[in-house]
Amino acid sequence: LSNQGMGTGGARWTPNVIKRSRSLSRNSQVSEGDVGLMDDSVLQLSADSQMSGMRLFDSENTSAVYKSSLKKLDLRFCKGVRNYSMQRLAPKLASLVVLDLAGGLRTDITIAKLAQHMCGLKRLSLAWTSNLTDFGVSEIVQKCRDIEALDLTYCTQIEDTSMFAIAHHLDSLTALSVAYCAGVTDIGVREVTSRCTSLKILNVAKCLRVSDRSRKNMEKAGITSKCDSFEPFSIHFDPNAGPLNKR
Repeated sequence: LSNQGMGTGGARWTPNVIKRSRSLSRNSQVSEGDVGLMDDSVLQLSADSQMSGMRLFDSENTSAVYKSSLKKLDLRFCKGVRNYSMQRLAPKLASLVVLDLAGGLRTDITIAKLAQHMCGLKRLSLAWTSNLTDFGVSEIVQKCRDIEALDLTYCTQIEDTSMFAIAHHLDSLTALSVAYCAGVTDIGVREVTSRCTSLKILNVAKCLRVSDRSRKNMEKAGITSKCDSFEPFSIHFDPNAGPLNKR
């Protein structure tokens, strides 16, 4: 079965790929148990299968734009999906509310492209993304201002520039992790805690340039400075289910 005319670069959909795609697209999410099945072809078909029959038209070029129903996507540590594929499929992922890209070697350019189309994101994990810099963080927080939980654990290239961008754009932020980010200092922490008034968690574990004094000040303000688990940043976490875990 060929995908001719679908604009996917001449690849062929095998029966096995189609079977896997159908199994992933029955619900409005692709989650942890599906990651082992995911590669470029399956992601393409999963995104396509979530496109509803409603067609919207761009008033400028009259091209058809389909509305997607995919809400949650978990690609943590998924090596089978390339950055190029993520960039190309970004418009079809515009309906996402929860996205986990932890450990996926995503680049700043990929993050910036996704941010252009995912303005409704509420929860985002970019943990263990070694290629991510302050530029990528700034792009995502400027475009996705409704983010409530952001996981930047072990994003070792980010510094206080990212903290200032977060502080000035994410008014609804309740949970942020910058654990193991050596470039984050007391100055960045102070900016986030003073501006993000809904903040409940700011995980600064192993941030060597964040002082004990800053940690104590956070605790006094009711902000947890060290998480017991990754639950607050999980794709499956329900913020309305109860209080966040603390250590």
